[in-house]
Amino acid sequence: MNQPPGLELSLGPGLRAGFTDASLDLSTTSGCEVLANQLGMPLVVVRQVHGTDLAWVTKAPTSLVSDVGPADAIATRLSGVALAIRTADCVPVLLADPEKRLIAAVHAGWRGVIGQVVPKVIDHLRQAGATELRAGIGPAICARCYEVSGSLAFQFAKAGLPLSQSREGNPSLDLPAAVAWQLDQAGVRHCSTRPPCTKCAAGFHSYRASRQAAGRQAGWIAFLGKEPTRKPQHAEK
Repeated sequence: MNQPPGLELSLGPGLRAGFTDASLDLSTTSGCEVLANQLGMPLVVVRQVHGTDLAWVTKAPTSLVSDVGPADAIATRLSGVALAIRTADCVPVLLADPEKRLIAAVHAGWRGVIGQVVPKVIDHLRQAGATELRAGIGPAICARCYEVSGSLAFQFAKAGLPLSQSREGNPSLDLPAAVAWQLDQAGVRHCSTRPPCTKCAAGFHSYRASRQAAGRQAGWIAFLGKEPTRKPQHAEK
């Protein structure tokens, strides 16, 4: 297994997790295949729609890269399968309970944050048996770069989420801070609460900076080794 580009996180024993950078473009199948080969295992992605649905991976993939359909979060208990969420300003969030053998990757843009995608995924994982979840927050656009309309800022405030200001003093959203707050409210320990900004820091894909020409980086997570011999007692939905 090679070292993918970007930042690797330590979320617990028996697993690997990290966030890629602009040296790899995950917006294409070929880019996903490169990451899968670097990780030395099949890669599973979802067709992200800015919603709150979670897709479970319960069977080993039969191809190097698999798309399991429309969703904005993906989870599994399987070993030797990497889960990936692709972003270009939105927040990639990785969740893991190594002891209960549950991992997930979540895509959280402003719609997902307002829609509570991260808390909803946490609820699903806890229903599946997770008790000690850990989280990593990856590179995303910062509040100084993410100026929004007054009406969108009002929606954020109405949902009880923190607001901020852009460099020009106009309303903006701090998506990483909002996700960190939601993790705190859910009682989940997290790291990388101030990740690099995808727009003003060098080396990342950014939709705000490049619009339609923007590529995608990824948050990825995988269990290593063989499957446990003891079958889980909770059946995933």
